[in-house]
Amino acid sequence: MYARSKKILAFLIFMLLCEIAGLLVLLYIPQPGLVGTNNPANGLFICADGDPPHEHWIAYAPMINILGETVLLSLAMYKAYEQRQGGGRILPQLTKESLFFFAAILGIHVGNLTCWMVNNLTTNELFTGFAFGIPAVLANRLLISVREYAELETIVDSAPSRQLQFASRPMSELVLTDPVELRSFRIEGEF
Repeated sequence: MYARSKKILAFLIFMLLCEIAGLLVLLYIPQPGLVGTNNPANGLFICADGDPPHEHWIAYAPMINILGETVLLSLAMYKAYEQRQGGGRILPQLTKESLFFFAAILGIHVGNLTCWMVNNLTTNELFTGFAFGIPAVLANRLLISVREYAELETIVDSAPSRQLQFASRPMSELVLTDPVELRSFRIEGEF
């Protein structure tokens, strides 16, 4: 999609390293008042984490994901704008699917951030499972969709036809004559 651009690769690796560093700082530097429990309400047994009241420390973890997904969505939007007039057969499908992919994941991370900013122990982890599971499902959907589209184009290009076209002279440049319709086909002889 980006023609194996070394600049894009270096930028994505830099973004990944920054995301890892930010999450390590947020999740592994102890802060006073952080809450971790397996019983946030009477009769509700789930693992729950939370920030101290009126403070948001762990809530910034989804913000790091939002920044990364916003950059990826912006790159996909740029590529879709760049390829709007042409770009082959598969690239428009890939850009359309990647726009859906990154927009959906960005929405999940915004929902996750909203839950963490409200800071209710029973709802803080509401979107966390989706933030981990949905990208894997959408990545498979993206690959399957592009693969099906590529196979569909191949089938259409090589589908059997009832017309034959011949070159004007054998072993010459491929200059096709008018098509000849094939009405019947019979093979005789021993096999």
